[in-house]
Amino acid sequence: MKKLSIVLACIGLIFLSSMSFVRAQDCEEQWVCKAWSSCKDGLKTRTCTDKNECGTELYKPFESEPCSEGEAAITGTNVSVDMLFVAVFIVVLIVGIYGIFLYRRRKK
Repeated sequence: MKKLSIVLACIGLIFLSSMSFVRAQDCEEQWVCKAWSSCKDGLKTRTCTDKNECGTELYKPFESEPCSEGEAAITGTNVSVDMLFVAVFIVVLIVGIYGIFLYRRRKK
């Protein structure tokens, strides 16, 4: 008798879960997302809402993702604009000095 009640309980749970799955399939999620935010702390975010208000999130798009290295540099989360300017200036200065050195050496 105890085994029979356990089997019936399992069958009941399977039936109920399959019914909720069928109900969820009756509503088709239609996600609409806002534009991605600027990078902050290495992440960009957005808000997505289901226009059909199905109450499920089976096909919900990602609402956050890591910034690419280029985005992080542009928005200043990893490298400030001032530091980037200084680095470019130093590289140009070194290349310029080396170019002058080569020019004078060839001239001799």
